[in-house]
Amino acid sequence: MTLDQGISLATSVAAFFSAIAALFAVYLSSKHSKASYKPELILIGSSFILENKDKFLKSDYLKEPKTDNEQAAQKIIYILLQNIGLGSAKEVQIKWSYSIKKMVLMANQLVQDSSFKYKIELKDGCLILESENQTTSTSIIWNGHQIKILDFVVPSSIDKTPEKIFLPSSYTSLISVLLTLIINSHKPQENKLADIRNIPYITIDISYLDIGNTKHKRRFSIKPNFTTISSEEVKGYFEILSQKN
Repeated sequence: MTLDQGISLATSVAAFFSAIAALFAVYLSSKHSKASYKPELILIGSSFILENKDKFLKSDYLKEPKTDNEQAAQKIIYILLQNIGLGSAKEVQIKWSYSIKKMVLMANQLVQDSSFKYKIELKDGCLILESENQTTSTSIIWNGHQIKILDFVVPSSIDKTPEKIFLPSSYTSLISVLLTLIINSHKPQENKLADIRNIPYITIDISYLDIGNTKHKRRFSIKPNFTTISSEEVKGYFEILSQKN
């Protein structure tokens, strides 16, 4: 190989590596650009309390613990949705799923071991709680509230106030019924604790677009945990468990 050929080859090699470096720089720039507008949605759990001092079977005992500044606790339980990413999320769709039939079956089994004479059933898209002599009846619509749509969720760096996402009333009502039946059952304490641990989770699927119209999906399980259990009161919180997509 002559000197001129060697110089030409070295120049070609240098040009090749320069092109590779330029392409890599473009890739990094593109990746950084995407990261700069990518949203990241997370959930934050909440606490709840159930008081059953009057010993009736009702579906609205479960509520948010009141604070020192509140007159009364809310009976609508919610979790919080926050965007910790750098970009806004748009067309946010939230879909709940849980085994309502399993919870109803569990409730009717627990009724058999309690002093409550009630029937819990699903009928015509409603969750119905009815006393044996039909003197009291509660009906809760459970179809149609499984999906929630939000136009957008901005990053927490812009708005630090999280979105409130209300849990389906049929789910919280059934938890209220199940807990009331369990703590008032005639079972030994260890059996009551086992029943409480068997209360089903609820799953939430969240899909959304970033401003580049790329679709993202997240799935979470929401697990009810219990910190205080007595014959008159149950305290607990909803724990957020992230799942792989």
